[in-house]
Order: sequence, then C-alpha cells, then structure tokens
Amino acid sequence: MYCESCNEAEATVHITRTVNGKTQKIHLCGRCAADGGHLNWPTSVDFPVGSLLGGLLEGGHGPGAGKTMRSAGEVRCSECGRTYQDFTESGFFGCAGCYEAFADVLKPLVRRIQGDTVHRGKRPKESAGRDERFLRKQLQEQLERAVAAEEYEKAAEIRDELKRLKEETE
Repeated sequence: MYCESCNEAEATVHITRTVNGKTQKIHLCGRCAADGGHLNWPTSVDFPVGSLLGGLLEGGHGPGAGKTMRSAGEVRCSECGRTYQDFTESGFFGCAGCYEAFADVLKPLVRRIQGDTVHRGKRPKESAGRDERFLRKQLQEQLERAVAAEEYEKAAEIRDELKRLKEETE
C-alpha cells in the first residue's frame, strides 16, 4: 500500500481517528507522517490534560490509595526536579527520569487504565504480516548465501526455519 500523501513510498504509518462516531483512516510513509501538515486534523486538545489525569490519579481505589498519592507529591525527580503534583496539574513529565522517580504511583495507574503494566503491542490490520514477510525475505537471502558458500548444515537450519514460519502463517 502506497502513501496517500506522496503516492511514492510504502505506507508504514497508519492513523485512525474517530470523532463523533465517524472513523477516518490515513496511510502514510514515514517522511509524510513526520511532516504532518497535510493531515488537517486539529492538534489542540479541547480539555485540559492535567484535569483528566488528576481525576484518574485522585480516584485511586483500595487501601492506602490516598497515602500513596500524598507521598508521591513529596517525591522529586532527581534529573529535572519536577514533582508528581506538577505532573497531575500539567499532564506532562519533565524528562525520562520522571517515569522512574514516580514508578510506584504510575504502575497502579497504568494497570488500572491499560489492564497491565507490560506493553504487549498492537499492530494495525494494515501492517499484519509485514514483519513475517521481512523475516522470510531475510532468511531466504541467508539461505542463498549459505548455499553459495557451500555451508549446507547452516542452509538446512535456515530452510527448516523458513518451513516453520510458513506453517505458522498458514
């Protein structure tokens, strides 16, 4: 699938936006996605992110939730000096170190919102199989090189891996 903006490169970024029940999809190459000007989608947020996050954070459930929030407000990031209160008011951390400094409070929040604290990933339907195709292409090239170099044991291993991948995708 080609980029809907330049129609030259393969689309690697797939954006889906739903507003008032109406879904729009756009498929872009990396360069056009980075440019972003052609999307014509508003980038401003119609509500304060800090208020939304503050509501989620203050709405903690379970024993000791309030205590955790109070103690987190006293912690400062050792890299940028921001407090957890700064985060709840603005919705933004000051640096990457904030994630570690406030991990004790963030983990329950992430678990409540996402269901888990481990990112499992999700790919758009449009990209399904792309990684498998790339891997098969790499293995096929390795197989050809191994045969050309008369490394038949290595070639047999690569052939078996290709066969396994094919069986998995069928």
